[in-house]
Amino acid sequence: MRKVLLTILLSFSLLPASFAEVCFVQKVIDGTTFQTINGETVKLIGVNLDKNQNDKDAKDISDFVRGFISGNLIELEFDAQERDSQGNLLAYVWFEYPEELNIETMKLPASYEVTYVEDSLGVGHFLVFLNASMIKSGFASPNTQEPNVKHAKLFEDIYNERQSKNKETIANANVHVSMLSSE
Repeated sequence: MRKVLLTILLSFSLLPASFAEVCFVQKVIDGTTFQTINGETVKLIGVNLDKNQNDKDAKDISDFVRGFISGNLIELEFDAQERDSQGNLLAYVWFEYPEELNIETMKLPASYEVTYVEDSLGVGHFLVFLNASMIKSGFASPNTQEPNVKHAKLFEDIYNERQSKNKETIANANVHVSMLSSE
């Protein structure tokens, strides 16, 4: 019975079949690498992590990713190059936001890149784009090198918007500090 249910789940994808594969995540190795239940190692594409990050930052990034996908069913979206030179799958990752929650109750709605889709039965689902959410949350920057550039514009736009908001926040903080010091 369990095997039949697993087969049904793995054959069900909300993304177009031409570029999607459904799988379960067995464990998260680091912020951009995880292993599926069938033993495949998957590396996230389109994102760069800071090479100079400290151990706490690396753990925070891994925890962010682990919290969303570890032990869960996800969808892999492939681009021009499906594997790297070590044989790892290269993919964008989508996961369904839990049914008991909805877009209005998401903890940090501005930090996730969410898409609403309807399946073949007309049931609505919120899919979160992990790669984009990592950039939007400040854990990663875009990697827009060929050949995997399907979402390069989206990633650049998200990154630029985040950078703009960061500059605005810093400018507002400086104004607030200067107002305090002049009193």
